[in-house]
Amino acid sequence: MPQPDHLRRIRFWLALFIIGLVLSCVTAFPLETEVDSLLSLLNHASIRPFAQSIHLLPWTERVNEGLQVTNAHYPFLAYGTDWLAFAHLVIAVALFGPYIDPIRNKMGDHLWPDRVRWCNPTRLDRGRLPWHSNSMATY
Repeated sequence: MPQPDHLRRIRFWLALFIIGLVLSCVTAFPLETEVDSLLSLLNHASIRPFAQSIHLLPWTERVNEGLQVTNAHYPFLAYGTDWLAFAHLVIAVALFGPYIDPIRNKMGDHLWPDRVRWCNPTRLDRGRLPWHSNSMATY
């Protein structure tokens, strides 16, 4: 049985939004690596004059330096972007229910325990948990 046109449109926009949320989540974790890669791309001989003319290269160099210094001296500040990424992922998963059945959606009520369980795996790349003794020495 074909879907009504309005359900197709709802599913299209929900899928687009879910993809955007997941991409935002995935790109929020490796910020320093991403900015390093962008800086390497902007320093390429064919792009460098344009990047300098619009002041993108100096700005990216400053952002890169800020990220490196911050991550070296204050790595716990990265938890903020980790939690932002985690929130994007939670919202994306919560929208699967409306995507599957926009009319009768009850999935949001069942996802809360899963959201809490996801918290720790998203922080594994940051070293030991902050409330452990001597945790700052591992950063």
